[in-house]
This record gives sequence, C-alpha cells and structure tokens, in this order.
Amino acid sequence: MSEPATKQDLKELEGRIDGRFAEFEQRVDARFADFDQRMEARFAEFEQRVDARFADFDQRMEARFAEFRELVTDTETKLLKAFYGFVESNQKRLEGIERDQGNLHERLAILERRVTEVERRLNIPPSA
Repeated sequence: MSEPATKQDLKELEGRIDGRFAEFEQRVDARFADFDQRMEARFAEFEQRVDARFADFDQRMEARFAEFRELVTDTETKLLKAFYGFVESNQKRLEGIERDQGNLHERLAILERRVTEVERRLNIPPSA
C-alpha cells in the first residue's frame, strides 16, 4: 500500500465516509426522536400532576375565601348591631337632655315673667 492514491481511491473513500456519516446521522436522529418522545411523555405526565395539584389548591383556596367572606359578613353584622344599639341609647339620652332643657327654658320664662310683674308693681324700670 505504498502506492499513491488515485482520484478513484479518494472518491471511494469519500463515498465510504459519506455512507458512514449518513448512517451515523440516522442513528443520532433516531436517538433524538426517541429522546423527544420520552421527554414529551414525561412533560405531559408532569403537567397532569401539576394541574391536579393546582385544581386541589384552587378548591381549597375557594373554600377558605368563602369562610373568610362569611367571617367578615358576621363581624360586620355584629358591629352594626352594636353600633345601632349605641345610637339608640344615645338618642334616648339626647331626647332626655332636650326635654330637660325645654323644661328649664319654660321655668326660666315663668321666672322672667314674675320678675317683670314684680318690677311693674314696684314701678322699677328694667335694667339693660
């Protein structure tokens, strides 16, 4: 094999190399296709597990939110009842004060009339 290589020899070598490269390329493509299929299956399984967990999480959060909403409503109702009770008792107190004030005004008016009457009888001019 110490003979020089001919163009034919180089073409044959190139053909063998191209054939081996094509064979290698087919094997790599087959492996990647298999890998892609396995990865797609694993991702689909993972996605199903995540979706199942989030569905459960969503249900639990919705239940908690409903409980919280009910608690807020109950608290609001209790506060309003307490506030209305306070307002009602305060209103009664204010009515009592106004009634007492009216009585005082009436009594003061009676006293002013009596003083005016005494001044008139004694002929004392009213003071400024």
